[in-house]
Amino acid sequence: MEKPIAAGVRVEYTDPSGIYPAVARELHERLPLKGLHWNNSSDFIRSIDNLYIELVPDDRANPKPDSTSSDGSSGTHDNVPVTNNEGSKKERRHQFPGLRRTPYLKIYLLQCADVDTYRASSRKVVRDWVNDHTPSAQSSSQLDKQENHDAFEWLIVHVLPPSTDGSTSTRSDGIAEKRPTTSRWPSRSSTSVIEKIRADFNRTSKHTVDRVAQVQLTERSTDDSVQVKRQSQDDQNGWGDLTAKLKSLILASFGLRVSQYEEDIKEKEMQRNLPGWNFNTFFVLKEGLAMGFENMGLLEDALTVYRELAVGLAAVIDGQEDDNVDNQQTTHFSPCTDEFKAAFEHALTVSRTDGQGDNEDLRSTLDLGALVLDTDRKPFRNLILESNISVFDFQSYVFARQMILLLRLANAIVQKSAAIKDTPSNDTDADVATSARLSNLNQVQSVNLSILAEAIELSKEFIASVAQTVRKDIEDIIKQSNSSHDEEQGALDAIKDNITSSWTFSACQCILETTLATPLSKQMEPLLRQLKHRIVSKSRYDGDQATNAVHRNDLPARTSSLPSHPVRPESPPQESFSSITSLHATRLLPPGSRYPGTAELAAQRGELLALERRVLSNIGLRHGGWRVSLADIASACAVEEENLEDVKLDDEPTHENTAVQDSNGFPKAATSAGIQNCSILTALESRSNFYAAYEDLTTLALASYEVGDRRKAAEAMTADLAVILFQLKEYDLAASYFRQLAPFYAKDEWSNLEMVMLNMYAECLSHLQRTEDYVRVALRALAKMVQISLGATREPQKGSADLLSTAPNPDYNPVSLKDIMTASTSLEQPISVPMDQYFDHVALDKYIQHFPDNDGFALLLKFRSLLPGSLEAQSVRVKLTSAGEEPRSELWLAANSLQIIRAGQNQIKLRSKMMPLGWYALGNISIQIANLIFVNDASPTSSVSPFTIFGDPMTYNRNSRDQAHLLIWPTPRSLEARVTHCEDVNLEFPRSIKVELSSGENEISQGKLLLRAASAGLRLHTAKALVDEGELKIIDKTQPGTITFDGIPVGTTAYIRVPYSVENDLKDIVVRVEVTYTMSEGDFTYASNSKISILLPLAINVQDIFKQSVLFSRFTIGTVNSKPLRIFNCHLEGNEDFYVDSPALTDTELDVFDLQPLSYISRIRQRLDRQKSTGKGEPFKRRLRLQIEFRCLDEEICAAVEILFFAALERSPFQVYSKILKPVLSATLRKGFSVQRLEAAVLQREFRLEKFDEREWALYISGLAIDRRQLLAAWLKTWHEEHQTIRLEEGTGLSPMQYLTIPVDVPQVQVLHIVRMKQSHPISSDTELHTVPIGKAVAMELAITYTRYWDNRQRQSPGNETLDFCYELQTNSDWLIGGQRKGHYTAREEEILTFSLLLWPQRTGNLLLPPIEIHSIARSTDGQKENESAGESMIASEIDYQDQSRMILVVSDLLSTTVNLDPRGGGGGWLVESQSRST
Repeated sequence: MEKPIAAGVRVEYTDPSGIYPAVARELHERLPLKGLHWNNSSDFIRSIDNLYIELVPDDRANPKPDSTSSDGSSGTHDNVPVTNNEGSKKERRHQFPGLRRTPYLKIYLLQCADVDTYRASSRKVVRDWVNDHTPSAQSSSQLDKQENHDAFEWLIVHVLPPSTDGSTSTRSDGIAEKRPTTSRWPSRSSTSVIEKIRADFNRTSKHTVDRVAQVQLTERSTDDSVQVKRQSQDDQNGWGDLTAKLKSLILASFGLRVSQYEEDIKEKEMQRNLPGWNFNTFFVLKEGLAMGFENMGLLEDALTVYRELAVGLAAVIDGQEDDNVDNQQTTHFSPCTDEFKAAFEHALTVSRTDGQGDNEDLRSTLDLGALVLDTDRKPFRNLILESNISVFDFQSYVFARQMILLLRLANAIVQKSAAIKDTPSNDTDADVATSARLSNLNQVQSVNLSILAEAIELSKEFIASVAQTVRKDIEDIIKQSNSSHDEEQGALDAIKDNITSSWTFSACQCILETTLATPLSKQMEPLLRQLKHRIVSKSRYDGDQATNAVHRNDLPARTSSLPSHPVRPESPPQESFSSITSLHATRLLPPGSRYPGTAELAAQRGELLALERRVLSNIGLRHGGWRVSLADIASACAVEEENLEDVKLDDEPTHENTAVQDSNGFPKAATSAGIQNCSILTALESRSNFYAAYEDLTTLALASYEVGDRRKAAEAMTADLAVILFQLKEYDLAASYFRQLAPFYAKDEWSNLEMVMLNMYAECLSHLQRTEDYVRVALRALAKMVQISLGATREPQKGSADLLSTAPNPDYNPVSLKDIMTASTSLEQPISVPMDQYFDHVALDKYIQHFPDNDGFALLLKFRSLLPGSLEAQSVRVKLTSAGEEPRSELWLAANSLQIIRAGQNQIKLRSKMMPLGWYALGNISIQIANLIFVNDASPTSSVSPFTIFGDPMTYNRNSRDQAHLLIWPTPRSLEARVTHCEDVNLEFPRSIKVELSSGENEISQGKLLLRAASAGLRLHTAKALVDEGELKIIDKTQPGTITFDGIPVGTTAYIRVPYSVENDLKDIVVRVEVTYTMSEGDFTYASNSKISILLPLAINVQDIFKQSVLFSRFTIGTVNSKPLRIFNCHLEGNEDFYVDSPALTDTELDVFDLQPLSYISRIRQRLDRQKSTGKGEPFKRRLRLQIEFRCLDEEICAAVEILFFAALERSPFQVYSKILKPVLSATLRKGFSVQRLEAAVLQREFRLEKFDEREWALYISGLAIDRRQLLAAWLKTWHEEHQTIRLEEGTGLSPMQYLTIPVDVPQVQVLHIVRMKQSHPISSDTELHTVPIGKAVAMELAITYTRYWDNRQRQSPGNETLDFCYELQTNSDWLIGGQRKGHYTAREEEILTFSLLLWPQRTGNLLLPPIEIHSIARSTDGQKENESAGESMIASEIDYQDQSRMILVVSDLLSTTVNLDPRGGGGGWLVESQSRST
């Protein structure tokens, strides 16, 4: 990529003194110019980093050199300037601006020894040169705007020879010139040559541009290799001044040119719709602007202009193709491309011989695709002006110009300064040129990969568009020729396709080789090394390099980025095939960090490689019928073909089976004529070569996609690699690819591709003898074939054998059901397969069918088999899952014997010996054939569509509105098991549940009861189970959760009590009950889930009041769930240590409501007359028992309603539905219960039923047949109308009595304080203070004593120990307390202590005495009291405050008052006197 292009801005120099070679050495060291900023008046400022200059001599003024050097730099000249009068004439401007490269700046190199010489000869010559080269914009004549297209500036450079010191300089003739120095007398300063030149040629206006510069050459040694003396600061300033003037003057002329171009382009744009407007001339004009931008280094602006031209060209071409009669443009194009015409004529000649030929004959014409970036192969601009260019050449030229600019922007093309190019070629300047070249090459920046990716994206659009132009050119050439006969139409079409494909392939090659970057190669190298075990070469097929290479100076040399295609031996092909590792290798990217833009460039190259690969695949398919991609094979399978013959993949294509000839001997297909690309021709020599070429392209595309993070595209490339491996019989490696690719195609629903891949995968596994994997993959392939066939036919009634009857495929062997079944017989374990891929229209009967003589039922299963032939199913099973309850239970139905499944519709009767009660959802169905189990999962969590139900849709919508349900219910003759809570509850012992077993009409010989806890923390102790009632004998209960019992006669009911315990605080428990029982017809099962409330319906609170020798306990009995209760008896039993006196409630019924609880008070006393067995006495038995007999009134109402309901049901024809209606009746009743309705029913002794709601009942009875459902609904409505009010007194079916025993412990108190507060000095000995005037102090006496009567420990170890206490009177707003309100005291048991107090009442009224608090004080180890902050008392105590409820009346202090009223009625009055109570 380091091919130099032409230099940028042209600068012309006039060197009459022959000093340019010396100046060039100094000037080239300062090129290219850097840091330029061009300010466009209509746009923002643009920066130019590097401006390259091409220095050319002025041949009109400079004398011809003696040598033949092209740059005119060699040869010697005299010091005296020579004027060429003929050359000084101005060159005539071209009619079309932009066709010539004119200089932006003209320089006159002057070397003058002194002022006298300048005045004598040099000044006139310079003046004449200035007059001849002054631009029109600066002349005094009329301004000609058209001259601005070639606008330039001029500059005079005075060159001083090298100087040995700082004051003198040596002239070319050896005479030393004195440098000007600063004079002591400024008014008499000397004048130098440079000052004279500035005075003569610089204008004196304010905005004058300085066009004069002076530089001094640097003295060098004799070998001109190194400098002898470093330049002075004045010399450096001189060269800096020269470079600054070069920048400013070039930018000035460039601005004039751009302004003129933009003005002319705008004018031409406005004339677009006028008659005679020609796009070709407009293109040349606008391209001149683009080339100006390009010369200045403004590549983005130039690229923008070319893009606009490309859009305009496309619009013109489209307009001509539309044959628009209103189009008045005069743009014309050549009818065809000469190169394509020559290629077609040559290809037609070759095809008429034998259709083939060697490669040299086939590609003797020029390969235009390889020259797609060559802008020098034709004089394109002249052809555009002459309107003699074809559409293809025009598009190619515009594309090539854009690509060159993009490559320059990406630094893919090394820009060399013209200074290097124009460096003198003599030996003395060779080293200077070499050093300048190295200096410029070191300034080249790294390649911009993002811009290269943009270039490839442009190339893809160009190739896709221009390929249609190439095809149209060939079609026009065929129309112009006389070869369009029917007998050779096939050959003509083949030639057209070959030329187009060859051009596309070559163009892709050219772009890929041009845009190959070293950073990308470093990224792809590890991937390619892992994809290939051996290092492949970097060259393509050996061929004519002149055909595929582009030889020009402005583009990089084309070196192929693709690996070579070695010629593969014919047999065996797999040995020559390059081994490819596992697909995981493509995921291992190099450890180094990526370069910016690597992913974008790799992805774009991958797409271009994919296009090149697709072209090669199409050519191979036309030439030899070779299908090497998965898409080609899938498309071939999708087309229905007749009379196909088996083709062996190992056979080479021959002329007999690859090309059909007509009567004239012209091949209609499989001709290589028209292909110019040598790589394609080499690949078509044999099938092995073709596979090798396709493999290399696929591998490169795969690596590119991986680096570019295009995962899906990489998967597609991997699939094609697997197909090649399959065709080359490398089954092991192909199978590893197919295994990883199968989920990719299945996920994205590529039906045809997935089917083909699965068939190949299955065949690979068959050859590898991996039976289990083969069966699984073959079944998937078979399912995909069924799916595609059904989608194509859209006829459900068509047999599956017809659906799967397809013609044999020449690329692979489709799987067959017979092979799958044969292979499955050798499997050790059955394989589960989704059923919905092989069977459809699966449906179950809507209603169950009961057996008349046992407790079983049956269901009818229907489905359609999509598999061909008849199959023998060992088992057919259906699973039903309970709905509306947790945990879910399962119910299985199965066929009794082997079933024959035929293609098409099938019907199987399934049976079950389990009889639950409830709604069940369809779970799954399984059909076992050989070692294959076809399973269809229709559970709510499954993504598979649920089964359908025969008849009407279901109405059960409790949990799932999208899933069908059916009702399973037992008949009255069936066994039934109900679980309830035991009525007798003693909280001292574990609670129990009661299982009620009713045999119905079954004679049970033996049974097994299984109880499973379905609640967290529930433990069922079946080992402690007991028969509570009934004729039942437990045989074994050692197994956890299992109770085995003996036979139960017909019509017998037995009850089993099972204790339980809970670890968590639960309100309800769920118990799963399964009863497996044996009868003469076999074993049957009953199953149900029972939800039991374990929350006690009543709540009890206890309040204890201690007296000196009596304890009063008040029990408050209330409801828990606001439902009324009826208490029949409540009794607190005493023991041998305590007496209990309580009222008897045996003959009384008390109703308890939510806001009206029952209060029950008992008096407890100790038995002190009973002596203990030991000296110290035994501990008291403090445990008492509270026994309550009650009924829940909601249960009593339900029992009364159920008795009436089932009595009427037995007299109706609907008795068979009794086991369905019983839970429905209970559920509807409880749903209508409310606190207000229940309380009203208890008080009124009657209950009003709600009206019959058909929707509520229909939710449950919808599982019945429609006719029976309607009759039952009518009967239910009639019964509700006849029983709107239920009298509770008349009902004899009261609910069972419930017994609750609660242990109650007598509280133990260590100290009981007895407190009295009385008046200190009463009025009389037998009176107490009851009335006190407000504000008067009352002397009170506080008496405190304590007893340990209720302390069990004190009774066991009596003593006279003292205890420390602290009392405190609580203050409030009623009393003001004086005296010892808070104090500490020490006392013995029953010792009375008194404390004096003063109480001042603060308000009038009845006031309670102040409350008091007493607590003990802990003692330290030495027996001393601690302060109050020692902590809480360690002694439990209660207070018997005997005056707690005593009240004192506080009145006003006035006893009487006398008031004088005014007799005159004035309303006035005054107090005469008053008497206080204290006086």
